[in-house]
Amino acid sequence: SAIPVTFSDWRVITAISDITDRKQAEAEIERSHRWLERIAHTTPDIIFVLDIINNRNVYSNRSLVEILGYSPEEFKQFPGILEKAIDPDDLIEAEKFYRNMANAKPGQIRRLTHRALHKDGSVRWIENRVSPFTWDENGRLQEVIGLARDITERKQAEEQFRLVVELSL
Repeated sequence: SAIPVTFSDWRVITAISDITDRKQAEAEIERSHRWLERIAHTTPDIIFVLDIINNRNVYSNRSLVEILGYSPEEFKQFPGILEKAIDPDDLIEAEKFYRNMANAKPGQIRRLTHRALHKDGSVRWIENRVSPFTWDENGRLQEVIGLARDITERKQAEEQFRLVVELSL
């Protein structure tokens, strides 16, 4: 609402707006943001968003450091993220998997298990659960969101079990 105010020869009109609703909405958005960040920072799995059209990492949480040795900031800078992160022996299958994600329906979760390259050169087994996330202006799938879990210890135990079985035959 506008209120006219007169000062001697000057007449000023002031506008007053109630911004309570806006401030409450902003506070709620901030609370939601902090809540989601706490979830992302406390999960032991890597949470990631991958731009499959441009083959680049858009987002990763801090678990990336523990599992693959890279900071989220480092990982964002790599062009050709699949080539950087995936063991060469699994790369063709992974590229095919991400190309085929274009056919996934919203909310559909697909799985991919592959070897990943740690920053120190070691190899980790990773199990991914991936779902469509965003689409470009032409309706093509642009980004996928996923969880990547380090299953290296499980794979090593399975291999040891397989060797024991082989030796016992």
